[in-house]
Amino acid sequence: MLTIKEAREHLVMDLQGTADWRRRLATEQPADTRNIEAAEMLDKLAGEVKTLDDATFDSYAHLWGDYTNGETHFEVLRAIGFSCYPATAGQLVKQLIAHRSIG
Repeated sequence: MLTIKEAREHLVMDLQGTADWRRRLATEQPADTRNIEAAEMLDKLAGEVKTLDDATFDSYAHLWGDYTNGETHFEVLRAIGFSCYPATAGQLVKQLIAHRSIG
């Protein structure tokens, strides 16, 4: 299982990696502005993750720490800016927790 610190670091890296992927797609598909908008949203969320409370990350680390459903995790991140619009990183983490809990 991941520690809270590791879970936070992993999520930041995953958000940043997904933002980079969206930026690459934006250069390939410049007419679709959703990619760059999603990349900006992902960058914002990555910055916010660093300041979220440890209690939220404790639940997240317990549920996602083994990454047994890693593809599901990345599906949620890839949906940001397209079918998923979390207003805050706290909201995103709660969505990830709920998704894993029911999934």
